Amino acid sequence: MDDASPQDDLVPLAYRLTERLTAHYFARIAEFGLSRSEAKALITLQPGEALLIGKVAELLWADRSNTTHLINRLAGRGLVERRAGSAAGLTDGRARAIVLTPEGERLRRDLLERTAEANPVYGDLSPRELHQLRELLSRLDQHARAQ
Repeated sequence: MDDASPQDDLVPLAYRLTERLTAHYFARIAEFGLSRSEAKALITLQPGEALLIGKVAELLWADRSNTTHLINRLAGRGLVERRAGSAAGLTDGRARAIVLTPEGERLRRDLLERTAEANPVYGDLSPRELHQLRELLSRLDQHARAQ
């Protein structure tokens, strides 16, 4: 009889899946000519959403200086733009918000679609199982954020 707890092998299993997913993801972002940080920023920014640079840095787990350089690179490619806070719906009109451009939204959508193709983590899961997996991962992410 196996005395192992159900969670005993979760960390090694999650690690192996993360490695496979990461390799797949890096290969896909290379197809778009994006660096890892550029792709992460595009995926983090939501279409139609305006975020202050500090919030972008927080979501990327990066310092503000590096995030500013990253945003400059994305803006140089026409993927994001800076808007005055009032023009972006923020209460502080002096602040600058970061928003995806239409080209940035298109590239983000294409990147997400491409990374979903032949994704090694999905395996032969049914649409119902994929929905359950998404819900479980979302709960885990919410719990981890609260820590």
